[in-house]
Amino acid sequence: MSRPYAVILHITEKNCSKEQLEKLISLMKEVNSFSLLGSSYSSDKTHNGTTLFKSVSGENAQVVFEVVKAEIEATEINMMGNFNCQLTVAATDVVSDVIFIK
Repeated sequence: MSRPYAVILHITEKNCSKEQLEKLISLMKEVNSFSLLGSSYSSDKTHNGTTLFKSVSGENAQVVFEVVKAEIEATEINMMGNFNCQLTVAATDVVSDVIFIK
């Protein structure tokens, strides 16, 4: 089994509100080999926080992430109120203190 990774979310949009960022994170389906189950982050402008991922092997793991840019490009809001944008995700070093949730 491969170890979970910390991830850095590179979000590129000029005006990204806290609500948009929450929506964006909630809409993400996969980050590398992890599926997004839920997320939270502090209210500081760097939007550092933790998010809960499920690995492909089925284990749940809490993984630290950091949003290094609070900017999004190519945002499109559809009639349902959802929005799509270009998003780049880069994995950092393997996290050594991952919390596996039984």
